[in-house]
Amino acid sequence: VDLENPDCPIYLFKGLRSDKDINNTIVLARRIARGPQKISSIAPANRTCITSTPLDPMTAFSMCNIAGVKSDSYILDPFAGSCTTLLAAAMIQPDCHTVGIEITHNGIVNRSDALLDFESRNLTKPLAFIHGSAIDESIRDRARNYIRMEQKKKEKL
Repeated sequence: VDLENPDCPIYLFKGLRSDKDINNTIVLARRIARGPQKISSIAPANRTCITSTPLDPMTAFSMCNIAGVKSDSYILDPFAGSCTTLLAAAMIQPDCHTVGIEITHNGIVNRSDALLDFESRNLTKPLAFIHGSAIDESIRDRARNYIRMEQKKKEKL
């Protein structure tokens, strides 16, 4: 075990409860999320693309961390909405490659505004933001094709 640079640090928290009988409680915890200091930068109040049911930014960052987004990861969000998950992935790993699928029309989720949210934060835009249903196999094939094209580009380099 490398205690100087552990693969999975464990944190100890003592006295988290104010209950007098339990004030010596020790909790073992593991960090499951890592993101920018200002997660609020992708909160709905700070976004160009605003929807009626946005994903909470902390949830998006947690999902990306649990999924293990790494350098050169390929991420498909089949229910992209305003792209909160794809924004979080791009903030965690700027060189990841993302594709979003969203069924709603531009009156509900404006794809141009969603892409402006990437531009205004100097983040890598999704390879594609496809209008359609993720249940439709042809739509999923389109998303896979964008990823395959990107992989082929990288192979040529």
